[in-house]
Amino acid sequence: MLVIKRKGNMEEFDLGKIETSIVNSAQDVGAELTQGDVKVLLDQMEKRLEELTQNNRATSTYEIRGLVYHVLRGCGFSKVLQSYLKTR
Repeated sequence: MLVIKRKGNMEEFDLGKIETSIVNSAQDVGAELTQGDVKVLLDQMEKRLEELTQNNRATSTYEIRGLVYHVLRGCGFSKVLQSYLKTR
């Protein structure tokens, strides 16, 4: 799946970048995420992204950020979410 970056260039989606961002956000606020927590969050992200990008539609960093927001909020990780929103 392709991602349209802020500057307009496109690159292949990398779920590892989302994982790193979520884990770093958790560490920044002292929240503990288990490997199971991270797996659930990433599985939900993948599922929602697949639904969003049906028919090989590219997505944007803006849409991905919104999905991360909804997944973190929906799973009750409000402290992690607040830290995530402070990052670019």
